[in-house]
Amino acid sequence: MNNKEIFNHKFINFSKIVSKKRNNLIFKGLVFLFASFAVFAFFLILFFVIYKSCYFLGNYSFWKFISSPTWDPSSKTPIYGILLIVFWTIILLFFTLIIAVPISFYSAFFVSEYLSGFYQKAFIKIIRILAGIPSVVFGLFAIKQISPWFIELGSKQQGSMLLAAIVLAFMSLPIMLSLMINAILNVSQSYRNAAHALGFSKTTLTFSIISKSASKEIITAVIMGIARIIGETMAVIMICGNMAPNGNLNNIHSFLGFIFASIRTLAGTIGIEILENTGPEHESALYTIGLILFCLVILINGIVLLIHNCVNKKTRFFKFKKIKITKKKLEHKSHHEIRNLIQKKANFQTKNKIKNGINYFFMLLMSFICVGFTLFATFSIIINGCIAAFSNDLNKFGADVGVNSWDVVFEIFLSTLILVFATIVISFPFCFFTSIWLSEYMKSKKRKIFNFFFDVMASTPSIIFGLFGLIFFVGFLRLPLSILTSSLTLTFLVLPLMIRALYNEFKSVSMNVKNASYALGASKFETIKKVILPNSTKGILTAVILTIARIIGESAPIYLTLGTASHSPNSGFFSPGTSLAVKIYYIFKDGSSSGVLSIAYILALITLVTIIILNLSANYIGGFFDLKLIFKKQKIKENKKWKRQKKLFQVKKNQISLK
Repeated sequence: MNNKEIFNHKFINFSKIVSKKRNNLIFKGLVFLFASFAVFAFFLILFFVIYKSCYFLGNYSFWKFISSPTWDPSSKTPIYGILLIVFWTIILLFFTLIIAVPISFYSAFFVSEYLSGFYQKAFIKIIRILAGIPSVVFGLFAIKQISPWFIELGSKQQGSMLLAAIVLAFMSLPIMLSLMINAILNVSQSYRNAAHALGFSKTTLTFSIISKSASKEIITAVIMGIARIIGETMAVIMICGNMAPNGNLNNIHSFLGFIFASIRTLAGTIGIEILENTGPEHESALYTIGLILFCLVILINGIVLLIHNCVNKKTRFFKFKKIKITKKKLEHKSHHEIRNLIQKKANFQTKNKIKNGINYFFMLLMSFICVGFTLFATFSIIINGCIAAFSNDLNKFGADVGVNSWDVVFEIFLSTLILVFATIVISFPFCFFTSIWLSEYMKSKKRKIFNFFFDVMASTPSIIFGLFGLIFFVGFLRLPLSILTSSLTLTFLVLPLMIRALYNEFKSVSMNVKNASYALGASKFETIKKVILPNSTKGILTAVILTIARIIGESAPIYLTLGTASHSPNSGFFSPGTSLAVKIYYIFKDGSSSGVLSIAYILALITLVTIIILNLSANYIGGFFDLKLIFKKQKIKENKKWKRQKKLFQVKKNQISLK
């Protein structure tokens, strides 16, 4: 090699190094830019909600606001008191947890410890269907299927506190169940092996050892369920009755009257009155309620963080009583005392068997209730939707109002698809680069702080995002109610959810693979491009599909930023319109004829089927990539085997030629 070739070789290597560094810096800057916006979003929402609350807090006594039981903004001298609303919100939360916690607790243990792989996966798929049912579809199902039973039992109206508690319990089940199942499965296998070696039964192992080992995570699951219950808006408006907030508890004379009472919650008050407020003070008072909800969410997430960072990490979860009965001790005991000792032991075993039987019965019962309610709700919506699609009421309603009912359904469905597309296109780059920043560039101590912010955003009630969209995009930026405005608002809503999903996927890539890439001289950018992303394709697609399902099922932010009237989206992203979920709510609110309700059932059917298909697609993609990985491994094994056989054949050939 002459001097010129050596120079060219060194120059090429130098230019490659410079190019690597340049690409690395550009990518790092891009990642930091998008991630900064995602973090900034949290403070932007908080700032605007506080800003809109300042007018009310400056002109009205905060103590009077939280201590007065009367809420009457339409009177000559408006009164803003949320004491009664807070009271009913807490009571609703209490009854919801009474229903939700036992079902999720026993079902989680039954799924984790008693079901085999196939049945366990089937149960989890059913829970995913439950998680995907939009809140307004839940509300429609509850009013039409469950409410008539309560009216026969003594309820005076369709909506009631007990009906809301039952529906909210099943709406909070998916998040509580999934977190509890993960916590139970993560308990060390050594605990199970030790308990089996000591002769413990399955139920004793489950409820005396594993439950205590996973106690922190179980408490966390319940707290996250509380955040879900407090923040629900549209379903609560549909099913809780929405009594006048200045109502009096003296009208309730019995326990049945109490559980069938018409109530109103904090989030429900915002949803009902925000578009029909009587003036700036009333509007600011509603934003103050939103600020209180936001602070509650921050407090709940703070409690979760404290639980996880508890000082006493090593806790003694169980104690074994060691009973030693030696020959010497038995020799000093009479036959009567020995007989009593044996009898006590037998009684103890009998009590244990009864206790184990009761626990096993409750596990079966709660799992059956969970699966039964999900299937009942799903098939009820499907059957009623199919009946409505072929009924004469739909055609009659279209002829009465001078429109084709199926054209209205198509317009709403098309608007929903454009809204989903716009939201994914806007939100995905921010979520993708923020997840890369969290998993690959940020140190672990700082990561905990930012994860806390994203957890707060993820558990923030959707009505808060709707309020923010109404203030910022419609009020401040002067954008019209349109698909673009709604998709920008939904971008803030889906940011924390998709960031969390993508972050977990990127972190699941083996550290050994990353280190091998760095050892071969690859830069951070090249490692992300050629190692992390190919191994995370399955998770990225699954996260996008589940986010689409969330957007389709969302209603509160779209209700405030897109509208309720169906329009053909001729202007593209700047078209007004509505979504499937919002139209169901609006029809329920304003419609009473059979034709209108038929459209509501058809929209509910389309929404439910779309979400089920998306969930099945996510499972199919996961299975497809798993099969692809299996085939790839098999191919590698076959190639290795073929090379080994070829090598042996060559050795034998050489041996023959030498002979």
